[in-house]
Amino acid sequence: MLGASLLLCIGGWGVLTYVTLPRVRQGASGALADGVGTEVARRLPEAASPGGEPAAGTTVITAEELERALAETFGQGGNGGSVQNLAVDFGPAGVALGLQAEGGQAATYTGVPAVEDGRLVLRDMASDSGVLEFFLPADELGRAIADGVNQALAADGLRLEGLELGEGRIELRTKSVDEGVGP
Repeated sequence: MLGASLLLCIGGWGVLTYVTLPRVRQGASGALADGVGTEVARRLPEAASPGGEPAAGTTVITAEELERALAETFGQGGNGGSVQNLAVDFGPAGVALGLQAEGGQAATYTGVPAVEDGRLVLRDMASDSGVLEFFLPADELGRAIADGVNQALAADGLRLEGLELGEGRIELRTKSVDEGVGP
């Protein structure tokens, strides 16, 4: 009887670790990347050409705009409603994303955005919640945010040239991939 119980526990842990957990992480990361990417694409400046395609230049995204876009993304049921009370904050020292999981567990993820080889990266990602960190590690959340931005830019033939953080906003400076790498 003890052996059967032990086998059941080990089997349950295996299902959680190798099936459920990767799906939860992939679902949350994918929804986050989609929400961030959609908001970046929405904010890209349009060229003066008749087609109105996005053009290189400066894009300012406020914390309020990104928060609203993420709330819409997560509210569409892409994650089963398991993420609530999203809060985004930009400041000179970095970016913070606060969230509350279904069941009340809250976390704040922080990181420092930087430009590396024409792409956004988030450095020094951290979470103040060990429980949510287990389900969605800070480095994976940082990669999802960066992937959303980088995919939106690449889809329009743009690369990130620089960024500037301010109170409640982030400014992204882009250039065409045809212009090559900057100095």
